[in-house]
Amino acid sequence: MPEVDYYEVLEVARGADTGQVRRAYHRLAGKLHPDRNPGDEEAAERFRQVTRAYEVLADMTKRSLYDVYGEQGLAEGFDAAEYERLQAARRGRARAAEQRGVGHGRWGERPAVTEAKPADIEAEVLLPLVDARLGCERTFSVRLPRRGKIAARNVAITARIPGGVREGDRLRLRGKGVPGRRNRPAGDVVLTVHVEPHDYYWADEGGDLHVRLPLSPLEAFRGGALRIAVPGGTIELQVPPRSQGGQRLRITGKGGKRRDGSEADLFAHVEVRLPTGEESAELERALRTLHDAFDEPLRSKLKL
Repeated sequence: MPEVDYYEVLEVARGADTGQVRRAYHRLAGKLHPDRNPGDEEAAERFRQVTRAYEVLADMTKRSLYDVYGEQGLAEGFDAAEYERLQAARRGRARAAEQRGVGHGRWGERPAVTEAKPADIEAEVLLPLVDARLGCERTFSVRLPRRGKIAARNVAITARIPGGVREGDRLRLRGKGVPGRRNRPAGDVVLTVHVEPHDYYWADEGGDLHVRLPLSPLEAFRGGALRIAVPGGTIELQVPPRSQGGQRLRITGKGGKRRDGSEADLFAHVEVRLPTGEESAELERALRTLHDAFDEPLRSKLKL
């Protein structure tokens, strides 16, 4: 058993699917993020564990290795051929499953890739948000099942992933699947895309990108130029004076790509933040001055 059980870290069952793993990560990462727990080393360490657990359990190949060998199965240089031999020895049904080209029902008892049709293979890939927005190339391994005298084997495939893909998108890679019999064409690889969640950036259904923009009360009051990261680099964002929390700023053409290849926009959502450090008389006076500067009570219009 590994020193840290990643299933316990994410508070999910060993049979949890990818969606359950992703939702658990969102919930825990939001609660444990260092921005919400400044100076809390215990929360920071838990956040690192949660992030690592998600990286492993959201990736089918890594998860299969981890289920059998723990952390050592994820080490660089791990012998995949030896892994397959040991896997077959430890689970009597694995050899029969390889011969049929199908996997078992639980994580860790199925190969990294499962056969969807007689000649098609399903695979998964996990992308950072910026790669999903701009497009990228990824090389990953698929497992071809045993065919006659040809043993099951892992094959590396390189795929060009277009910009604008979103969580759950499926790409068909023609001719990359199981070789056909009797001169029939090879099947396809059906690649499901997963996008790593980000604490500040997300894409909407229309393909535009959004970002939470934290501002201090002074920055929101004064406005001015701020440098923020966008897909492919950084830009200078002009924040209007007297910006309010919840205000949305639009930056045309800086959100990466949409599915149709067009340039997506970036929407920055203003979040006015207050200090989270220790209280002091000086800070109290500053906030009192800010409070007294309002022309009318903030909740005077909360009426039905």
